Amino acid sequence: MAVFRSSNILANYFKPLNEALYAKESILEIIKASLKMIGKGFLYGTGFALGVWFLFTFVLSNIRYPNSPIAAESESVMVANSTKVKSSKIKIISSKSISRPYLIDIIGTLKNTGDLSTSGVNLKADLFDENNNFIFQCETWLSDEIAPDQSLNFKVGCHGINEDIYKNFGSYKLKASR
Repeated sequence: MAVFRSSNILANYFKPLNEALYAKESILEIIKASLKMIGKGFLYGTGFALGVWFLFTFVLSNIRYPNSPIAAESESVMVANSTKVKSSKIKIISSKSISRPYLIDIIGTLKNTGDLSTSGVNLKADLFDENNNFIFQCETWLSDEIAPDQSLNFKVGCHGINEDIYKNFGSYKLKASR
């Protein structure tokens, strides 16, 4: 029978098996010690795999991709055969702010005035104080599809603001991008 003698980390790992072999116990005790080691290894491996999975999920979900301007900010383009290029054009129809202690929401309606459906609209609200100085920025992402000539309601939530921002809030400016 092979006996593991080592002064490294493996010595502690194989300790139950070594004890069973040194004591010259029955095969049943050796199998029992081996299964205990396999179980510990499985639990350590599962814990490590879950930790790696959580880390990658957390990191990948927080990656911010650069935004490109939406087509609403560009002009119509004519191609060589004199047909218009179809595009989606997003327009902010209405918006207003709702203030509560430590919470400011900007609600409103978007409309697709273009020829194509669009989705993935990113809305940013810049908050300004009464002197028109920038004080905070809030952001939301709309994944809903907006068909041509259809509207979509939105809410940009400014949560976690401090008392100074809440008390000094005077106006806001909305920006949309895709």
